[in-house]
Amino acid sequence: MNKHRRSVLITDLDDTIWDWLKIWHTSFSSVLSALEKNSGLKRKTLIDKIREIHQSVGTSEYYFLPYHLEKNLGRPWSNEDIFNRYGDIKSILADGQRKGTFLLPGVKKTFKEAKSKGSKIVAYTESMSFGAVQRLKATNLDGVIDTLYSREDHTILEGIDLQSIRSHPSEQYLLAETEHFTVKRSEMKPNPMVLLDIVKRVNATTDQCIYVGDKLIKDIKMAQDANVLDAHAKYGDQRENFMYDLLKEVTHWSENDVINEAQTNSAVISPSIVLEGYYSDLLKEIDFVKFE
Repeated sequence: MNKHRRSVLITDLDDTIWDWLKIWHTSFSSVLSALEKNSGLKRKTLIDKIREIHQSVGTSEYYFLPYHLEKNLGRPWSNEDIFNRYGDIKSILADGQRKGTFLLPGVKKTFKEAKSKGSKIVAYTESMSFGAVQRLKATNLDGVIDTLYSREDHTILEGIDLQSIRSHPSEQYLLAETEHFTVKRSEMKPNPMVLLDIVKRVNATTDQCIYVGDKLIKDIKMAQDANVLDAHAKYGDQRENFMYDLLKEVTHWSENDVINEAQTNSAVISPSIVLEGYYSDLLKEIDFVKFE
């Protein structure tokens, strides 16, 4: 079998190189339990208010959720107020992130092969910058991934002193070696123009690139519309997972996004390459070569 020769690996992150759903669920379910126990709201009302907040900020990974909820309820929401009502939410969030953040099988092997051949590795995620950067640092990918593209962070809730709720100096929340660019919060996959702009910024051509992602509509369709060779990380599709059911309840996605995601199947979009079990299945299809 003749392999495709590629010198630029462009990869999605969430549920492609790590299990974002598990990271999110581990962290969010702990916060939800604290909110459910102490907010005074019934679960249905609480879920509805959380989804409303997530949609207003454009992310389901919102670190200021308890503050925003208390503000919307018209209650005091300083650090001291939050701690007295819910406990150490900051530690609950951090513990959830630490427990779930690890690379999926085959990712390290594939990145090592690509780097050894002189290929570039670029990451493009719909996650906002803070979460994406922290996960790159936690998995020791700062410097392994050459360039990261993430969405701009949501606006900091007015009245919050960011440094006062952080555990470390501000420089520890930045990447040291990986180049980091942001795209507008409104720019969502599957916009092929964003992917084409990334290819252009790398000074590459589309036929030098391979794009890997787990979502058929958001990732595979985008790559195909941009005329970039695509690989579907099928193992990352977790729509039948109980954790995914909770995500749908509080998601920042629109109703149409949820419906489209549920209806998507391989009969609608046919991937060029399918990675059934591991990220490193990519090495069966791709010969990485030096980027010129």
